[in-house]
Amino acid sequence: DLKDGFDMKAFITVLYLFWGALANAVAFGALLGDKTEGYMGATETLLATAALGMMYPLLCGQPLTIMGATGPIAAYILALRSLGNVVGVKFLPLYAWSGIFLSMFLFLASMFSLSNAIRKVTRFTEE
Repeated sequence: DLKDGFDMKAFITVLYLFWGALANAVAFGALLGDKTEGYMGATETLLATAALGMMYPLLCGQPLTIMGATGPIAAYILALRSLGNVVGVKFLPLYAWSGIFLSMFLFLASMFSLSNAIRKVTRFTEE
């Protein structure tokens, strides 16, 4: 197994994933930097992608998951920024508190197996 890790195919795959994650982080970081008036930008997105890219495989046991900004995440951040502007709340505290609320909600949902409630709504989990 160790010998396979130093194979040329593995090296090329690592480079492909690295450049894919880097391009994604820079693109969405530039979008967020423009739309959030500099509160979040390419630097923060790169740092978050790098940190999560190292921590997630070690803590969660899924080494091939690419962590980073995506379209839905960027849309959520932009909607939260707009909501903060309308309500008159600073963006970064609102973003932090929404993350804390979501963490608590997901923790409670996992503790009480709320995912089983999908059976009450539909017969199929793929709908």
